[in-house]
Amino acid sequence: MIFGDSHIVSFYPMLNNLLKNYNKSGLFVGYSGCPPILNVYNLRKDQKERNCYELNKLISRIVKKQEIKNLILISKWAYYTDGNPFGKNLNFLSLKPRKNTNKFLSRKAFSQGLADTLKNYEELKTNIFIVEQVPHQVINPKLTYYRSFNNDHFEFNNKLTHYSLGLELHNKHQNFVKKILNKFNMKYKNLTLINFDDIFCNKEKEKCLVGNEKYSFYFNNNHLSTNGANLTKNKFAGIIEKF
Repeated sequence: MIFGDSHIVSFYPMLNNLLKNYNKSGLFVGYSGCPPILNVYNLRKDQKERNCYELNKLISRIVKKQEIKNLILISKWAYYTDGNPFGKNLNFLSLKPRKNTNKFLSRKAFSQGLADTLKNYEELKTNIFIVEQVPHQVINPKLTYYRSFNNDHFEFNNKLTHYSLGLELHNKHQNFVKKILNKFNMKYKNLTLINFDDIFCNKEKEKCLVGNEKYSFYFNNNHLSTNGANLTKNKFAGIIEKF
């Protein structure tokens, strides 16, 4: 099963083809703004219609009933702990169905909920694969390409690099989530982390690139395009072939 928020959509075509190639089948489930975390309440205004709390409970019941052994979780993780790279637009979580919360409480809910999630699936003997969040660009890709386009290939690529997310800002933005994930990775033997920084970030240029002169890796500032998701194929293949 592949479960998550809107970030799963970008991966669907690639993962669907990849699973077919390995003669595997499964379920693809998710909803925009719903983190794949048990026992937390999403404080978005649409939660009466998109009850993330109940959705996570349902997924857990399906995993148990169907004896699903491999669960891939994909999410915009920092959205629920930090917001965007500038600390804005944070989607607050809570351990209780209340309206009032803050960044500290949202982080606490995230950490506790993720711990509950991993413990739950450990008891169900399910392997968990957490796909770490891709770099969150600060400029919309369309605007970046409008600003960067040049018939001189060298100049074109230089401008794309210039407008791409800085590696330092990327690391700062996802620092809290990465610390939590690394801590849990040492604790839970059924957990595997999948990180794409080596694909999208260039240490020498100190940038996490928005794309190349052929295509954008993103279709907005935080969701991968189909082409961008295809760049992750080999990492998923190394995992799926072992299912």
